[in-house]
Amino acid sequence: MHEGLGIMSSREGVTMKKLTFSLIGFAFLLCAFTAQAAAGIAISVPSVGEACTNDTSCAAGETCVADVCVECVVDGDCAAGEECVAGACEIPPECTVDGDCAAGEECVAGECVEIPPECTVDGDCAAGEECVAGECVEIPPECSVDGDCAAGEECVAGECVEIPPECVVDADCAAGEECVAGECVEIPPECTVDADCGDGFCDTDSGSCVECLDDLDCAEGELCELGECIEESICNLFIRPPKLNLKKGVRPIKQMFTIKGVKGEEGFDPDTTEIDFSPCEVVESFVAGDSDVLKVRIIVPANATFEGDFLDVQVGDCAGQVFLKKPNAKQLLKEQRKQEKLALKEQKRLEEEAIKASKKAAK
Repeated sequence: MHEGLGIMSSREGVTMKKLTFSLIGFAFLLCAFTAQAAAGIAISVPSVGEACTNDTSCAAGETCVADVCVECVVDGDCAAGEECVAGACEIPPECTVDGDCAAGEECVAGECVEIPPECTVDGDCAAGEECVAGECVEIPPECSVDGDCAAGEECVAGECVEIPPECVVDADCAAGEECVAGECVEIPPECTVDADCGDGFCDTDSGSCVECLDDLDCAEGELCELGECIEESICNLFIRPPKLNLKKGVRPIKQMFTIKGVKGEEGFDPDTTEIDFSPCEVVESFVAGDSDVLKVRIIVPANATFEGDFLDVQVGDCAGQVFLKKPNAKQLLKEQRKQEKLALKEQKRLEEEAIKASKKAAK
């Protein structure tokens, strides 16, 4: 009985050992599956081997675990570089995320592969970009300053464009200028000496040919008025200087005129208040001493415009004209810059005085 019991105990011991090993193997498999799932690695389940009762029931190199033939239970059961995954020896993936790969590579299906370039030709990039070394970069502007462009070009919005001509027709230029090869140039004088004018005379002040320079150049009964012989009227004005110099620069411009009646004529009243220099403004008028000479100071407003080359002047019932000497564009620009410098200088002076006054008040 005891012997029988002893035999039964021995058999039970073998069975218990097999059961223990099976449970341990199953536990290893369960832990392997659980660890892979926790790491976010896709679990590759190999085809289940045939059922077994012991290792001899399995093929060479396999072990019977939990009544199933498996190739491995732990990573140590596999060859170098392999790991045990669900009972099978597999080469682990090279990567699972891009961070597992070297610079310039990304993880694709468990392998580190070179990241393809963003572009190969300019057409792969957006508008305003070009392909440089596989990357789309912004196309740099053609220029940033005029000096980056060729002769005859200027930089506009990052591009070199042809400089437009200063003028196309004479009307594009200031009075006294004409358009030559796209540039406004001063019109050369019509004459410099009387010989340039045929039967006429050369007015060297205006550089133009006129019919007369004084009354002696006209026929009897005529007067020389602004280079033209006219019939002697009852009341003509003798005005000096005979021109209004608009070349003085940026307006307003002030100028004094001396006016009197033409010698031998009647009708001129120096005491009259009816004085018209339109569009100029009369700011002062007075009779010089006890003579019959009228002094008139006028101002040319900034917005005044003139038509033609002469300004009509009316004093009472008498009339006359003065020649308009107009500036060209270069002269206007030069004077404008001069006035701007003077304005800045005055502003600086006022600021310095204000600072001094402030410091004095603080004391």
